[in-house]
Amino acid sequence: MLVLLALTCTPASARQGKFYTVEAFLDTYLATEPGPPDTLWLTSGLRQQAEDVLGHRFAPLRVRYWRQGDKSAWILDEVGKEMPITMGVVVNDGRIENLVVLEYRESRGGEITYPFFTGQFKQRGLAEDSDRLELDGNIDGITGATLSVRAARKIATLALLFHRHLFEHQAFQRQHFLQQHSLQKTSKTASVDNTDISEKTDNETVGDGPGEADSPPLGKNLPAPGKRAPQ
Repeated sequence: MLVLLALTCTPASARQGKFYTVEAFLDTYLATEPGPPDTLWLTSGLRQQAEDVLGHRFAPLRVRYWRQGDKSAWILDEVGKEMPITMGVVVNDGRIENLVVLEYRESRGGEITYPFFTGQFKQRGLAEDSDRLELDGNIDGITGATLSVRAARKIATLALLFHRHLFEHQAFQRQHFLQQHSLQKTSKTASVDNTDISEKTDNETVGDGPGEADSPPLGKNLPAPGKRAPQ
């Protein structure tokens, strides 16, 4: 009886544990069997943006992600007060579709693991009218969980940043490929046209031009010296 009472009186702020495996998260929120993740390599510019979001150094050289069409899924860590919080974020067409806590290790602030908090992130995107990288909507805080709430905001913003970079980079690569393909096609067509012109020039006989076929051979039908040509 005492054990049951102790369990029922455990505060939500002390809610620690592992709530999703990577496989369960992807199966639930990306609706796909987890295959090997893809890799996003961080350029110096992207790394600087990530550090601006986090407010501290971002050590990884690359970030893994999973993709399905216009969706991408990210598993990211950020320290709350003392311990890292692991979250999974699914972004669809530049907006958060789902954000969940995979593992919570802090002794306080466990309220952020509940849907009443994580549900606030749905359909949030990056603010377009701000000089800073931040969410385009407000996320309500939780008393006693300020640092954990802040960590969740940072992870959400970071996932949106990585998603935007990923799709903008792939769009640039696709456009570059199409431009190169178009240039190669134009160059090939011009080369074929030049070959046809060259072949036509080689097949023409000198002297077959207009008026030249009716010209008399040199020295023929010319008047004798001292005589006038017949009228």
